[in-house]
Amino acid sequence: LYYMDFKSDQINQAASRLESIHQSIMISALEDAKAQLSTFVERFDGTPQAEEATVLLGRLHMENEDFLVAISVLESAGLSMGTATGVQANSLLARAYEAQGRWNDAEEQHISVASASGLEFEVRESLEAAARIRIRQQNFSGAVELYQEILEGLTDDDPRKGIYASKMAEIGGAVE
Repeated sequence: LYYMDFKSDQINQAASRLESIHQSIMISALEDAKAQLSTFVERFDGTPQAEEATVLLGRLHMENEDFLVAISVLESAGLSMGTATGVQANSLLARAYEAQGRWNDAEEQHISVASASGLEFEVRESLEAAARIRIRQQNFSGAVELYQEILEGLTDDDPRKGIYASKMAEIGGAVE
């Protein structure tokens, strides 16, 4: 009983504290918000709010173009793809890898996010990002495979089909 009261109190404290950090961000006190978020993540580790705070901290570092710090924050959290917050964190990590030019890590992470996400737009965006990386690395046939996978996920009357078919034709021209 004591433990359940403790956990309930901890979650309530975490939610309240996270709300005040959100307010710091709203008034553009970003450096203070980053420091508060770091402390928050350590204090409330293991709660859903700490996972949310980790994503927010990673996003703030990304927006500030502190990609190495964002990578460190997100990697150390080790959030699984089994939750929506985990998928969001891993998607952010993929973009941080990409910003740092860690192409293989970025591609692998984007594909993992696409496999884990249940949201159609997130799957499509992740596959698109991985295809873009493959094109950058001149793996044109690999990019075509990913665009084909995107096409397979679209309905017959989806107007985006033409966009992806065009991209595949462009890539096909580059291969020849």
